[in-house]
Amino acid sequence: MNRLAPLWMTLIALLAVGCSDAHGRGDDAGPPDSDAGTSGRDAGITGRDAGITGRDAGPPRGDAGTACAIPEPEQHRPGGEACPTERDDSPIVDMAEDWWECTSHDECTEGDNGRCTGNAFHGYYCTYDACFGDSDCGAGPCICRGASGGVGNGGANRCLAGTCQTDSDCGAGGWCSPTLGSCGDYGGVVGYYCHTCEDECTDDSDCGGYPSYCAFDEASARWRCQDSHCAG
Repeated sequence: MNRLAPLWMTLIALLAVGCSDAHGRGDDAGPPDSDAGTSGRDAGITGRDAGITGRDAGPPRGDAGTACAIPEPEQHRPGGEACPTERDDSPIVDMAEDWWECTSHDECTEGDNGRCTGNAFHGYYCTYDACFGDSDCGAGPCICRGASGGVGNGGANRCLAGTCQTDSDCGAGGWCSPTLGSCGDYGGVVGYYCHTCEDECTDDSDCGGYPSYCAFDEASARWRCQDSHCAG
């Protein structure tokens, strides 16, 4: 029995070393996986935190565009129209020789349907059709010859300034209306703009009557009562 004791002790020692090595490899292999898992979770948390930060950085939904009911303006543009492609070429009359840039239609060759137009008071100059439909213009609409456009229209189709061409460009329940410029009715319609919740007026009647009128103010980006006029 005494001679067998060293043998049993040797076997027990070998088993202990084997278990220790196996356990050691498991421990060594475990932490990287655990660390990788932790890193993944940390990355996931970071992603959620980043998402929350993104929401916090912007205003709560609805604050930037609070819904409001805008009354229907007396003047607005439900849809566009095709403008005429033919243009009157009647001879020029009442020519004022001190105020001309052209003396005949034949001199107006730098655009579509060039015509020498004007009058004895304002002089004569070449005008051209700038468009034949809204698609020919930028943000504003194409206004056909003969429409209200004020001095300078010269009987030509014109692209006007603005933020819209028709009501649909202003969103559901929105309105796209014509506005006078800083010269009031003397200068005529200069652009079309959407009405917004921040407007101070919708129609001229909201401004107490002439000489005040409701017009779009580019500086404040809203419709406001104004009383600026020009004399010709």
